[in-house]
Amino acid sequence: MAGSGMPMAGSLGTAMNPATGAGGTGGSAAAAAGSAAAADAGGSMAGAGGVSTEGVPASEHCAPAAEWDPMWAQFEEEVLLLTNEARAMGATCGDKGSFGPAGPLVMNGQLRCSARLHSQDMGEAGYFAHDSQNGDDPFDRMSAAGYSGRLMGENIAKGQQSPAEVVDGWMNSPGHCTNIMNDGFSDIGIGYWEGEAESQWFNGNKLWTQNFGASAGGGGSCSFGPPWC
Repeated sequence: MAGSGMPMAGSLGTAMNPATGAGGTGGSAAAAAGSAAAADAGGSMAGAGGVSTEGVPASEHCAPAAEWDPMWAQFEEEVLLLTNEARAMGATCGDKGSFGPAGPLVMNGQLRCSARLHSQDMGEAGYFAHDSQNGDDPFDRMSAAGYSGRLMGENIAKGQQSPAEVVDGWMNSPGHCTNIMNDGFSDIGIGYWEGEAESQWFNGNKLWTQNFGASAGGGGSCSFGPPWC
């Protein structure tokens, strides 16, 4: 699934959910974005007050995501706060229906690793998709980072200039909004990566990834049904 980000226009794609076969496309007023939701995940590292106190696992796989620009990490924390504010309020996600308030997500180091690596890979390799160029899907990447449990999901975006802009874009897209509001998720990893600006006026080479998960013993409901949760 490809897309490109521009300051005033772009495209949006919703990845197919293997459990339901649902999928579609639509327009975005800001930049490119995508969402996917499905299968197994688990484990969380709680942060205080919705702000992560964790980095990424000290593993060989996650080593490239360990040394991260402090501004990028701060953007990730702001996305976490804005995401949890949206969940606390409840939302109507277009044709996906209305969702009541949901509890806060906590930053998980393994999911943060997979999210950072995917944003970086998309930016450096010049593509925008849920599937990596080596064929890995979001759930392969989360598992490779060490995450395992009962439910996973992913939102991606390209070109948004700030945490507020990217969360607003996701909340105004039914598929992405549904991932954010899903009370079956308990964990999140956020990865922001920024490349060189294409011009002096605008940098569309900004990649955002949200990886969602639910620990094997976590509460909440699952929207998709067996075998995906």
